[in-house]
Amino acid sequence: MTEQLRQRMGDQPLPIPNNQPDVQSLLIADIEERRQLGITRYGTALQPHNGRDALRDLYEELIDAALYVRQVIEERAAAPAGPACPHCHTTTPSMKEPSP
Repeated sequence: MTEQLRQRMGDQPLPIPNNQPDVQSLLIADIEERRQLGITRYGTALQPHNGRDALRDLYEELIDAALYVRQVIEERAAAPAGPACPHCHTTTPSMKEPSP
């Protein structure tokens, strides 16, 4: 790396390299899997000018995503602090706002 890593005031700590797969590669694999699912289910990969309203599709997907996020927040708030997942070595903090 030719430039030094820089951390700006207010940033989270720099990522710690580890032996886990990089997220970009995981995302690429997920996209390919979704592409194949679309071809299997609809007979084609997602293409522009396909007769659907992409903005409406996105909006509906974002509503679903917000629901899943809210579910996780509620579940974390209701559960005692503990391992975030069996593969992580961190604890799950409460997502509720601290009391004044």
